[in-house]
Amino acid sequence: MAQVFSYRFVDHLKLLLLFVLLLGISPLHAEINFLSQSWLSRDTNRIKTYAKAESVWIDASAVSTTFTLAPLKVSPDQTIKPQLVSNTGLTIGGGFIYGYLIAEYSVLLPSTLRDKSNNARSAHLGLAKNARNYGIEGSFTKINGLLYLSPDSNDVFRPLHQLGNISYRNYSGTFSYFFNYKRFSYRAANQCYELQTRSAGSVIASVTSSYQILRSKDSAVLNSGYTSKTDSGNVVPINVAIGKFSTHRMALVGNIGYSYNFVWSGGKWSCNPAFSALVGTDHTILRTEGDKKDLPAFTFVRGLSWGLNFSYNCPDYYVLCNYRGQTATSGVMLIPNASVNVQSLHLEVGYRFRRSEKKLCGVF
Repeated sequence: MAQVFSYRFVDHLKLLLLFVLLLGISPLHAEINFLSQSWLSRDTNRIKTYAKAESVWIDASAVSTTFTLAPLKVSPDQTIKPQLVSNTGLTIGGGFIYGYLIAEYSVLLPSTLRDKSNNARSAHLGLAKNARNYGIEGSFTKINGLLYLSPDSNDVFRPLHQLGNISYRNYSGTFSYFFNYKRFSYRAANQCYELQTRSAGSVIASVTSSYQILRSKDSAVLNSGYTSKTDSGNVVPINVAIGKFSTHRMALVGNIGYSYNFVWSGGKWSCNPAFSALVGTDHTILRTEGDKKDLPAFTFVRGLSWGLNFSYNCPDYYVLCNYRGQTATSGVMLIPNASVNVQSLHLEVGYRFRRSEKKLCGVF
């Protein structure tokens, strides 16, 4: 049986890597071949490029991930809905873009962690390439240890128990297509790389392939924070047992939505709301012993995502603030109909400069 699992894991991993590779190569090849075609041209009165094409910036951001498990019936008259969160805080950093080179670095401020008393940590890495009519993004999310949230609505950020034995990894790649690229600039609305002088919007379609790993190294008994009464009238705490497990999942999700960029003063000020719906499937490709409950081979994925950008954009510098949110329901945490919610807040201040006539390191 171990050999079968190993073969399936390697086989699916190869398919994932091939799919992500195709996401990167296919649109790049298309742009190289068709960039000079008239259908790819844009309205230059609406979308303008900056003479100072390079930039350096400083930023601050915060990302929160919440797993909401399926309702768990703990007594004939009581049902609980456990929530697990990442131990996240505020990060500060900076970066620069020079030609095809993009570099960024950030550090976590320990004093801003949700729970400063334990070593549960999370990290996120993202890379992106956005052209006129398409975008490619890759990301990696790592969560070591989760926090269980108190059911008390007046103190929801106080963890009752640290689940340091649980770790989560998510590798994903996304390809997006912007339909109204002749009048709408994704790079102006979301990154301040260009200037959009008139309000316009676009339908945006995307496809995301992801590979997720969830592990529990040891068994644990969690105090849920709820209580129940025995037949004799005594009040006792309700505990939830979490067994040892390891699961590997692959997901393929399609996303369709709309983004509109409201601009004022010739594009200096902008407000860009966006929303979309997602649907797809994920598949358990490898699971070890520890959880006796079998899952379907394929699980239906559904969800929503939303975002809002505010920016001040001018030839010498820019200020960008954005909020992102996404919620999806699937078989995460080994439980069907569980959900994961990711929210982020980002503030960035950048300064533009001209590219040197001499190539940086002879390449850029």
